Amino acid sequence: MVLTKHFKERRSVTTQLREHGLRLTRQRRVIADVLQQAGEHLDAPEVLRRAQQQMPGLHLATVYRALESLKKLGIIDELDLMHVNGHGHFYEARTNKDHMHFTCQRCGSVFEIQDPLFEKLKTQIMDRHGFTLRVARLELGGLCSSCTAKIKEVT
Repeated sequence: MVLTKHFKERRSVTTQLREHGLRLTRQRRVIADVLQQAGEHLDAPEVLRRAQQQMPGLHLATVYRALESLKKLGIIDELDLMHVNGHGHFYEARTNKDHMHFTCQRCGSVFEIQDPLFEKLKTQIMDRHGFTLRVARLELGGLCSSCTAKIKEVT
């Protein structure tokens, strides 16, 4: 689940590709558009499935190469998300603000959380250790409120 407010904080992936001087092939554009418009975190096979709606001949190897180049440029983020349902890595277009990911280990829902406490923690870490943070990722796992309520109903 991607909260709607995060869409406003995303810069256009195609614009960022141009800014980095990376050739904007049709494959990269289609894959970038899929990630930009997803509204959720996607794994590579799902990126392929959605991209094939626009480019039927697209192959998974091409998707992985495009994802890798977008990741190296810092345009997208690769997320572990606690290996939801046995899957490996997920991808999302990078936002202008850092956020945390909470994965429900029961239903598999993923929530993006922006909180002033996270910003305060980052500032404290930089001040205390003299770091300059360029990226901050925090992954949390447990039970979402809905699953917690269901468990309480049973007990």
